[in-house]
Amino acid sequence: MTSPFFSVIIAVRGQTDYLKQTVAHLKKQSFTDYELIIITDQDIDQSDPTQIAPAFKRNLAASKSKGKYLAFLDDDSYPDQNWLKNAHQQLSDSPNLAGICGPCLTPKEDDLFQQVSGLVWQSHIGSGGAGVYRNSISPKRFVDDYPSVNLIIKKSFFQKVSGFNTNFWPGEDTILCLDITHRLKQRILYHPDVFVYHHRRAVLIPHLQQITRYALHRGHFARIFPKTSLKIGYLIPSAFLIYNLLLIFFLILKPHYLP
Repeated sequence: MTSPFFSVIIAVRGQTDYLKQTVAHLKKQSFTDYELIIITDQDIDQSDPTQIAPAFKRNLAASKSKGKYLAFLDDDSYPDQNWLKNAHQQLSDSPNLAGICGPCLTPKEDDLFQQVSGLVWQSHIGSGGAGVYRNSISPKRFVDDYPSVNLIIKKSFFQKVSGFNTNFWPGEDTILCLDITHRLKQRILYHPDVFVYHHRRAVLIPHLQQITRYALHRGHFARIFPKTSLKIGYLIPSAFLIYNLLLIFFLILKPHYLP
């Protein structure tokens, strides 16, 4: 039996409406040479905290996979109809690529508060320089850091770096890309045609909680993984937040400056 070209992997806690939507869109793919592997908490030993982490579940799914390429999705994302077709085209044209990734767009059906969150993620101020091309259609480029919400990696390279580092969450995808691009000296291509839709956390509290978690891990990674995380763009959101907090504090102390 011929092995599939892609193994689509989704790590989840359990069944959700978003996951049902993801599976429905996968069934509509114009390229059908793939298998789907969904790993839930019910598939692991929940008494071991390390196994609950998404990195562990993705590694477990990868060990069971038969595809040449591992295509990672989050359960709150769903692919464009030609997602795998376009990825296959690029990977076939450039078989030496270690992987491919693409934009994560805000779905039209997301509500106003989610749409605002999406606009923040696409801005330089809201998410740093990387947020612009990660969350909107942008020119193709090579990247050394990309989230696993839309990341396709050649299985042979995934195995060479022992998969995701299970000691980190979030940030396991950052380490995976770092190992592949810097340790193995391989390339990951960002291509605008390989896009998915990613449901956003509504502003204000859920969005801030998510950004805070990412900011803390990025600050830690800037110290221990400076090759990919010590970048000016990643400092912009925090600097903007500090500026606004200081401005509010100043205006409280000096209200006569208000118009």
